[in-house]
Amino acid sequence: MSEPCSFTALVHMTPPAFAAMMRSKALEPLAEAIAASVTDGLDDVVVFKYLKKEQALVVHCYFHYDRPLEDLLAQPEIEAILKAVQVKDLEGVDRAVISHDANNFLASPPSAGFAIRPGTCAREDGFDAATLARFDAVQDAHFFKIADQFQRQDRPWFTSSRIVDPALRRKIERKLQARRQAIAKSQLPNATLLQPVRLFADYHYNGHLVLWRDHGALVPLPGVDPYTLKQTAYGVADATQVVVRGQVVRTDPARFKAVGSQAATFYVCPDGVLDTEARRIPGADPATFTVQGPFGRDQYRWYRRDGQVIEDAGPGGHVDDSLYFMPFILLLGSGAVYLGESRLPVDAASCEVIRKRALRRDPRVGALLWLRDKAGDVIVSCWGRFGGDMTPEVQRRADPEAAWAQAEAHWHALLDAPDPIDRLRAEVKQAQAQGGDVEAFAAFFADWAAHHREAVWREDPYNSFFWEGLEQYAHSLLGQGQAEPLLACFEAVKAEAWRWPSILEPVALACLVMGRPDDALAAVRRGAWSSFHLASRLLARPEFADLVARDDAADLRSLAEYLRESPGSKPALPASLAVHWLDAIPEGIGSMPCNTSSRSSRCQAWRSWSRCAPPIPMRRLPAKRRMRDFSMRRCSIRSCVAFRPMTRAATTPSGAICPACTRACI
Repeated sequence: MSEPCSFTALVHMTPPAFAAMMRSKALEPLAEAIAASVTDGLDDVVVFKYLKKEQALVVHCYFHYDRPLEDLLAQPEIEAILKAVQVKDLEGVDRAVISHDANNFLASPPSAGFAIRPGTCAREDGFDAATLARFDAVQDAHFFKIADQFQRQDRPWFTSSRIVDPALRRKIERKLQARRQAIAKSQLPNATLLQPVRLFADYHYNGHLVLWRDHGALVPLPGVDPYTLKQTAYGVADATQVVVRGQVVRTDPARFKAVGSQAATFYVCPDGVLDTEARRIPGADPATFTVQGPFGRDQYRWYRRDGQVIEDAGPGGHVDDSLYFMPFILLLGSGAVYLGESRLPVDAASCEVIRKRALRRDPRVGALLWLRDKAGDVIVSCWGRFGGDMTPEVQRRADPEAAWAQAEAHWHALLDAPDPIDRLRAEVKQAQAQGGDVEAFAAFFADWAAHHREAVWREDPYNSFFWEGLEQYAHSLLGQGQAEPLLACFEAVKAEAWRWPSILEPVALACLVMGRPDDALAAVRRGAWSSFHLASRLLARPEFADLVARDDAADLRSLAEYLRESPGSKPALPASLAVHWLDAIPEGIGSMPCNTSSRSSRCQAWRSWSRCAPPIPMRRLPAKRRMRDFSMRRCSIRSCVAFRPMTRAATTPSGAICPACTRACI
């Protein structure tokens, strides 16, 4: 299964019994497990709070990824909870339950259960309907209804009293502090370029500066102090500055806060406001800045997520987010009305919402709006696939009821029409079966693409079934020796291929067939760094052995060696990356300040070196490296560390993959 799993318990006990349990050391393993989860940057959450009115303890351990039942039963936090709650002093049998179906007790039976009595706890898997309904209500009240608290950007989730009891929170904070002190004392002094030290999550220290790993790329953070660096809900902070989305902002961390949600998070500091990409917004007022839906606002104006001012919206108005999805959030400004990013042709001063309806049947979503202004009635319809085009259609109608009914009928007709993706899924499944006809699938996909690819690409370019079909088509062409059509097909989608990196395997093979080894190596490199799961297969293929053995493929050989030493796991950071991407760091770079005082000088990955570090004098380099060309190459991907020492002979040509970026186009 791929669904999240969970452990839930509802145990009745008096306040004195609960206080005695919290004073004991029985929950130390739980605090240690939560501290480890926070340190590793996992999405797991533990709800642990005492309900005084009900005299009951609610525990809900949510594990973001599926884990086998045997592994869950052996988790130290679950063992600690089952042992600690035996202090219950109220008569009656309480229950604990394990679910492997996304916390849905009513849709599928639990995987395991426990019966908890005063002084004992025993495995007991049977549940009646009333017990399951009670657990479902507990989850609704104490997990799902406070889910927004888990994603809060102003503080870590475990510091919220709605989620974790303060006594347990203090235990967790002591565990985190002990971890930081142990690393600072025993590991940081020994950190080197070849053996960087992992501080927490994706942050590391290599003896010179702190690094942030972002989707395989390494972002250097000059000036950040590894000894005082701490995790925050929005990123990290040391004693004098914060780091948000890989950018260093010199400000007082105690007065820096994130406002909003994951959909639109802005950052407020004493002297300004930063947008969702941590770029300073000129003129924004930090004292009055708030976030409503995907929009920011202060006392003067409204702002989009990218910090751009919505000039015509005016200072007043409000946001209606009852239609939930971002493209359907309505901004009713004093000067203009917006549905998502689209301005609606209505009079803002007289506009009112008569009716609205959210429409959804996965993978399609939609919205209908009936607005009225001084000029009459307006019907707005908007629908599409998740992640696709959501441009609204606006009609001024004298018969709004009829127009509304027509729009609803169109929605149902859209759902009832044959879905080309469903046909593609069936053909892919048949082609993947043993003995599938390669030539037949290639002919089918060519015909399918001629009729549907443009529409699917426009509506839902990240549809996994489309990419799976495209990969199957690539293998089919390759099996027929048609390398040139394969590369021509890939050319149209290569900009987004990082979302389906396995497509790069047949592309690399086709490049070899066409006699283009440099492009083949670029495809192998991009695929390997985009997916550690794909990397093992790519680097082990005999067809790519000569490519991986080339002088300019040392990073791939190091990655292959690391993966061989770490079978079955996803590496947090291959230590060998440091020597290939961050060697010959000039003296003193670790103490260089970072200037983020304006939008134009924000410290992005490739800019942090050019703006924060002095030029590298050739005389500082060892003799064997004096002929290297330490060039700065700007990459179009914001998170890319576009810095890499390259020999003059291996200088990256225009259009080739950026050596430090896993997502640039080959």
